Amino acid sequence: MTYCQITSEERYILATLRRQGFNQSEVARELGRHRSTICRELKRNSSRWDGHYRPSKAIERTAGRRARSRRNQRFTRAGLRPVETLLRERWSPEQICGQLRDSLRISHETIYRHVWRDRMLGGSLYTYLRGARKKAPQTLRRLHQSPDSAAYASAPAALQDHHRRQRYRVPHYAQLERATGVAFYFATPHHSWERGTNENTNGLIRQYLPKGTSMAKLSQHRCNAIARALNNRPRKRLGFKTPQECFNEI
Repeated sequence: MTYCQITSEERYILATLRRQGFNQSEVARELGRHRSTICRELKRNSSRWDGHYRPSKAIERTAGRRARSRRNQRFTRAGLRPVETLLRERWSPEQICGQLRDSLRISHETIYRHVWRDRMLGGSLYTYLRGARKKAPQTLRRLHQSPDSAAYASAPAALQDHHRRQRYRVPHYAQLERATGVAFYFATPHHSWERGTNENTNGLIRQYLPKGTSMAKLSQHRCNAIARALNNRPRKRLGFKTPQECFNEI
């Protein structure tokens, strides 16, 4: 006799029979299942806190175990080539699996495992992962009200023109407000959470220009290349669309 895993419908019937006082043997007879099948189902999927069996939770736990199982998922080096290409573009594992979700069913945990395995074998994929770096906040006035951050997140990132590295040439924010009609907002000192998008963008830029990098030989061509790369990287908060795609939809 071939074993068939218990179905979602059977789980709801099982829960109903249990509420009506049926024991495991009686439930098994009603469902045409072996008693050990019912026993195993109740043991694996009942709540550890109150012992109750809830079919929706049982279905969720079963799906989770199946997703974590690697018995039916083996990725070859050739199959992971698109992943490695995007890693070298400095995409994060989460961005990669979000972007490839329709063509390659892979989790970001699997990508990380592949990266560390590659490192153990002398590979360099790990060097393209984003490092955790911080940038000291520059503040002028406190941020109590701010425009919708989601709108700013969908706009392409921009790097200042190369000549603006000379700070005396940059107009004061008050002049820019008068000239453009756009209000400027500044975070409270040491309150980086008030400008999450800015902090995240700083971290992305640091992948290309590590902290301590000299700006003396940084060309406008290089700045433009970095901006293009960031504008074409998918963002989780944008449903794994790129800022450029969202900007084009406006």
